[in-house]
Amino acid sequence: MNGQYVEAINWSQEVTVDKGEKVLDLFVVNDSNAGILVESVSGISTVVFAPEPERINLTTDACCSVYRHFVRGDVLSVFTRVNVEIGASRRFSQYVFNADSVELQSSYDFGLGHSAGSQAKPTFSYVSPNSEYAMACQQSPFKRSVKASIKLILFDDKEQIDANIPTDFSGDDFEILGASIDDNKQVYIVAKTGIKLNSPFRRKHLLLSYNHAEQKLTEFDLSSDKLFIQDLLIRTNSEGIELASLYTVEPLEETYSDGYVYIKTDPIGENLIDRRIRTFSSEMIASHRSVDDKKSGIEHVFLDGIFTVEGEPLVTFERRFQDQVCTTDPRTGIVSCTDMFYFKGVSIETPRDRMISYTIQRNQVDVDRLSAYSTHAWTSTSEGQMIFYNDHFKNQNQEGERMMNNASRSALRFVYVDHRGFSHTGVLTEEKQNDFVFVPMVGIETSGNWAFLIAKDGREHRIGKLNLNELLPRPKGN
Repeated sequence: MNGQYVEAINWSQEVTVDKGEKVLDLFVVNDSNAGILVESVSGISTVVFAPEPERINLTTDACCSVYRHFVRGDVLSVFTRVNVEIGASRRFSQYVFNADSVELQSSYDFGLGHSAGSQAKPTFSYVSPNSEYAMACQQSPFKRSVKASIKLILFDDKEQIDANIPTDFSGDDFEILGASIDDNKQVYIVAKTGIKLNSPFRRKHLLLSYNHAEQKLTEFDLSSDKLFIQDLLIRTNSEGIELASLYTVEPLEETYSDGYVYIKTDPIGENLIDRRIRTFSSEMIASHRSVDDKKSGIEHVFLDGIFTVEGEPLVTFERRFQDQVCTTDPRTGIVSCTDMFYFKGVSIETPRDRMISYTIQRNQVDVDRLSAYSTHAWTSTSEGQMIFYNDHFKNQNQEGERMMNNASRSALRFVYVDHRGFSHTGVLTEEKQNDFVFVPMVGIETSGNWAFLIAKDGREHRIGKLNLNELLPRPKGN
């Protein structure tokens, strides 16, 4: 566990992203080629970096604004809002990345959000991990004495299917929290009920599993006695759904969490095959709590991800919070306050056993507003997980003794944790990142053993390519 420098990144040429444009994501074409997805007032475009940077417009007018997108391998799926004049409120499009082009594979217009009262209900959209299926859904507008229903739209490469899922709950006592679709076209919707009673003791969280081909709806109650659900996270694949949720044992507690619940369904979404209720490990609690904290549990902790290593699930968490620093002018008495955004430790735990409980003491702060350089990005290897983040350049390991509060005084750190809980760390920048700085909020994409990431200097962007095998610990003697 040291801070050794690993010379592993090969950088592309630089590309300028103009003022008013926004980098939405990173995508990979093949082992040697990657690009970025850019949104502007004039539409959506991609920039492929190799061999020469090339911009390709996906939409050529200002008809649409992206509200959700997914990059799955070489497929880009985009949900957009469409201007009213065109006649549809939403559009779903899929593109395929090729070595020198981007091809439109399919496009559908759909009408969620049009009916009276539906504007206030959020739209939930998702694409299956294999990109073969997509869904969008919205709760029906509230009508007195009428049960709530869910309008569902399914997409594949051949058709668009409209469906309506009834519920047994009144419209003011039911709220959708999230939705997804798996590789088998099974739809999952997480919702809460007991809202109008305004009592945590009456509130329930439900997982609805819907098979449209068989018109079959299966309902799972996620609630447990004396446990009060907080944050929820869903992961879908060809084997069904995995769900993690934070809980507290105090019904009125909002900022502290005591543990988490892990749930897994069978591939057809009809049965729960695994359910674990875990308190946070003593190691994780000790890593996140201050010595003068008298409450149980951990404050300001959030679910971060669900991963699988060597066939076993890993649940990751991060601690982050917003605060203010206020000062008073002694002459005028005027109080001025500055927002502070803190990004603290990131933890890994295994819900099926307690073999792994490991915390990386990431230590970052953004002053006044959120930057592109805080938070972190994960990627997977065959035997473990790897996290990348901007650390203070003087830190020697992942213990975060010094806080990273200035991107120009940061180093790009990686930490590898394998399925046994063994960790290994290093930095990918020999000196401070004075100009181009890693942008973790865009994430990291992989193709085989190759990983791609983005760094930027003002409006200039470039892509870095690295072989993940070079970051793994080497056996002694090598």
